[in-house]
Amino acid sequence: MSVGVCARATGPEAVTLLGTGALATLIGARLARAGAAVTLVGTWSEALATIAAAGLAVEDAGGRWTAPARAVRLDEPLEPAGLVIVLVKGQRTAQVARPAAGLTRKDGLLLTLQNGLGPADCLAAVAGFERVASGVA
Repeated sequence: MSVGVCARATGPEAVTLLGTGALATLIGARLARAGAAVTLVGTWSEALATIAAAGLAVEDAGGRWTAPARAVRLDEPLEPAGLVIVLVKGQRTAQVARPAAGLTRKDGLLLTLQNGLGPADCLAAVAGFERVASGVA
């Protein structure tokens, strides 16, 4: 029985990624492959349609593979997740800060993997510093 970010005794952990670009696709696919229930949220209609139709496609040293994921528009309702990862362009952080906080469970973690020093502070101003973590991708 696996317990952690990707799976719990009660089933797969819900992980939401804000962004539909290359990094969100790669990280989302790897999380899905590890057993997480992955949803990518964004505004890029073409990417959302592709994900909805074919899942997340990755090509790496092991070859081409796909992983299942849901695709949801930023303005659509969605259940909060235990882990929300922000992978939008830095200039869009302020635009997604409030939706990202709302998509994060009260006991969840809002993780930014964006470049620069400002994204974590921008998210923490809305979600609270205790709920935000940062890294650089």
